[in-house]
Amino acid sequence: RHPLMRQGGARDSQQSMLIPAGPWKEAAGASDGVIFNLDTEWLLVIQDPSVLWRRQGSDGSDSRTTDGIIDGRITLNDVLDGKYPEPLDLASFGSYCLKNQSDELLHFILTVRMLRKAKPELEAYKDIVRAIAVVYIVPTTHVGGEEEGKFGFERREINVEYFHKKRLVAKLKKLDLLLRPDYKIFDSMYKEALRLLNYNSFRRFKNS
Repeated sequence: RHPLMRQGGARDSQQSMLIPAGPWKEAAGASDGVIFNLDTEWLLVIQDPSVLWRRQGSDGSDSRTTDGIIDGRITLNDVLDGKYPEPLDLASFGSYCLKNQSDELLHFILTVRMLRKAKPELEAYKDIVRAIAVVYIVPTTHVGGEEEGKFGFERREINVEYFHKKRLVAKLKKLDLLLRPDYKIFDSMYKEALRLLNYNSFRRFKNS
């Protein structure tokens, strides 16, 4: 388990992340000028998701080539699970995605996996889900150029079919009605992101 992944979602070392009001707020299931209260670990992941894969002391740019040694038995899920050594490890794949500017899908997938494993309690869960949605899901058309510049962190909207985003937006609008966390809330988006990452970046990585 990654050191950032903790069970239970205790909200110690809490920090606030101000999300400005804007035309996207209803789509994200948020109120005007909402403040997301994230613990230090989650704030770090939202601001710099490469911490979920890069080697300690590295900026993530130290990519290793596979020299074409990967065969069809090597799967993306196994790489994500950390089952292989260099150059087939997650850090090598993350560096490859970063170098080729295809890291948004990987970062979204790893962040969702962290949510599933950490299983935060309800109130923490709501803030984390909204933060993930604002960074990766809510369409740019709901944000607008002026509003996007106010966020204080980089948005990394993933390029998936709009109907997946529309389906999630409907769930976000009902987030405050939940009586217990739904750790599968991103499942549709996750499966599509995994499919795209596997078909594009991972296939090229295997031949790099």
